[in-house]
Amino acid sequence: MARAKRTLEAARFQPGAKVRVRYGVIVPDLPDIPLGGWTGTVTEIIKDHGQINCVFKLDDRTLASIHPIYRRRCERDGLDFETMGLSKGAGCSMTAHQDRM
Repeated sequence: MARAKRTLEAARFQPGAKVRVRYGVIVPDLPDIPLGGWTGTVTEIIKDHGQINCVFKLDDRTLASIHPIYRRRCERDGLDFETMGLSKGAGCSMTAHQDRM
């Protein structure tokens, strides 16, 4: 059964899929910034050493609502604030997301 679940999860997070970060997840490089509720579109899936890393571009709604301190810290540290990479193996989790009208 675990194999079927893993296959389903990998299929759910393919490039182009819409995702929402679950509440309680923090920015990996900035541990005091919560990510819960942020949404975007998967741009890349990186599978390395049994770990799945999901790279996604934040959508316009999320970009409009993020705190200015997050943008400043990203600029200071040379990070792209419009994209996010989360590792499934690091306890980060996302759910499939569909826009609600």
